[in-house]
Amino acid sequence: MNKKKITALLLVAVLLGTSACGKTAKKAETKKSEEKKDGKLTISNVDLNDPNLDEKWKKEPRYGTKLILAYNGGLCTSALGVAQAKGFTAKQGLDVEVKNVPNAMDAIGTGKVDANTDHISTSVVPAVNGVNAVFTRAAQTGCKSLYVLKDSPINKTSDLIGKSIAIHDPIGASDHNIALRFLARDKVDYKKIDFKVVETAASIQAMKNGEISASMFSDQFAKKFVDQGVIRSIRSITFDDDFK
Repeated sequence: MNKKKITALLLVAVLLGTSACGKTAKKAETKKSEEKKDGKLTISNVDLNDPNLDEKWKKEPRYGTKLILAYNGGLCTSALGVAQAKGFTAKQGLDVEVKNVPNAMDAIGTGKVDANTDHISTSVVPAVNGVNAVFTRAAQTGCKSLYVLKDSPINKTSDLIGKSIAIHDPIGASDHNIALRFLARDKVDYKKIDFKVVETAASIQAMKNGEISASMFSDQFAKKFVDQGVIRSIRSITFDDDFK
């Protein structure tokens, strides 16, 4: 990760902590206009090549204060935590604390944390329903895939009709949402497939036992088992061309 990308990521953290989500588009546009007029940095007008950028940072309301970042323990949402653990934030002169919180959007909305990374599928509904938060930047293009056992006869999503897919968070959350996107793209009726909430660590054994036929996994978690020849991907938002 080069310095410009790191700087952009850290600036996102600062801006998310100081921005508010208006209840109407008009209010958001008015605020954006006022911020630009006041000379404050926003994602839309920051220039990472500006030689005076460091001085502009010092004028930000949160400059010099500790930033509290939320992390829910997931591999897909680990970017901010990794940046802190690897010393990227300290290198940029930022005082950062990472907190493990059960519901990052609630923590953002109530001011308990300044920034977080989460799946858009779990964040959109709270945001449009009035949670005081704004989206700043995409953290990645994909990190999850649909896996089956290596020797499974299942090769495509339509082969899962009448069978079960394991997901590892509630119905409507990221795993379920991504699986539904696969089915919709492949024109497979989701009503003909059963979704079961299963612990991540138990899902491979559940496939071996025949309790489920496929499972959603973060690609980081799955890599070890793919390399060992235990599972393989049949659909992916990370690697499939139609989701890139």
